[in-house]
Amino acid sequence: MNTQRSNTGPLVARIVKTVVSVVLAAVIIVAMVLINPQLSANKLISSLMGYNHQSVNNNGITADGVDANYYTADYTKDNIRAAEDDLYNDNARDFAHFGLGLR
Repeated sequence: MNTQRSNTGPLVARIVKTVVSVVLAAVIIVAMVLINPQLSANKLISSLMGYNHQSVNNNGITADGVDANYYTADYTKDNIRAAEDDLYNDNARDFAHFGLGLR
């Protein structure tokens, strides 16, 4: 007798996985389409209530004395070593306070 084994098991499994994936993708797309108007409606309600048109009055504020140059170094070559030593000592004191040692 010549018996042939059918190899349809893995094929059926792949087809089922593909169908489940397509159905799940379709459900996600439908959910996104249904939720999108809800979000737009919330934006519309917020706009009607005036939440999108709020602003801050900065008329009386001056920027005198504000250093707006964010790229200047805080330390020079002369005082960087002292600042690093202070930072190290602060960390060592904090570690000693919590019972940890520096390694």
